[in-house]
Amino acid sequence: MVAFNEALAEAVVRSRSFGRFGAPWEFNLRDLLRWCQLAEAAVAAEAGEGTRARALPAAAAAVAPALYLHRLRSEGDRAAAARLFALHFPDAPPAHPRPAPALRLGDGCVAIGCALLPRGDAAPPAAARRLQLLRGQLRAAEAAACALARGWMVQLVGPAACGKTSLARALAALAGATLVEVRRPPPPRAPAGR
Repeated sequence: MVAFNEALAEAVVRSRSFGRFGAPWEFNLRDLLRWCQLAEAAVAAEAGEGTRARALPAAAAAVAPALYLHRLRSEGDRAAAARLFALHFPDAPPAHPRPAPALRLGDGCVAIGCALLPRGDAAPPAAARRLQLLRGQLRAAEAAACALARGWMVQLVGPAACGKTSLARALAALAGATLVEVRRPPPPRAPAGR
C-alpha cells in the first residue's frame, strides 16, 4: 500500500507522466490512513477474526479504486493509475475498468459496492423521489458514499449538467438524509446603458 501510494505520487505529482487534468494533486499519509480505514471496515463487514489476515489484502485492493481512481478526472488517467496499481497488487482483480458496483438497500443502510452508508429517516423532498441513480453514476456514488459514511469531505467535479447535483440528491434520498443546498447568487446585472 505504501509502495503504491509513493509510486502514484511519483508518477502524478513529481514526474507528471499522467494526471495533469485536475492538478495539482497530492497523495500522502492521509490517503494511506483512509485506505487502511476502508480496508478494515470491508474486512469487518465480510469476515470474522479468523480470516482477517487473508481478507485484508483483498479488501485493500477492493476499496483502492474508490479512494484513488475516482479522484482522477479522465479515463486515461484512471487507466494509467490502474496499471500502476496492478504492478503493486498483481493478484487483485483489475481496478479499471471494473463493473458498476451493486446497489443494495437494507434495513438501516444502503450499500453501494464496498460502501455502507447508514440510512436516516428524513423523508426525501418530492423532487428527490423522482431522481434516478444511473448505472454510469454508481462508481462515483460508491466513492462518495465511502467518504460520507466516515464524515470525509466529498468534492463532485465535472462540467455543467453532468449529474453532480442529481448524484448528491439521489445519495441523500437513498440515505434518508437531509440535503442542504447552497446556491451561488446570480451575478449582479449591469446598469442600463444610456
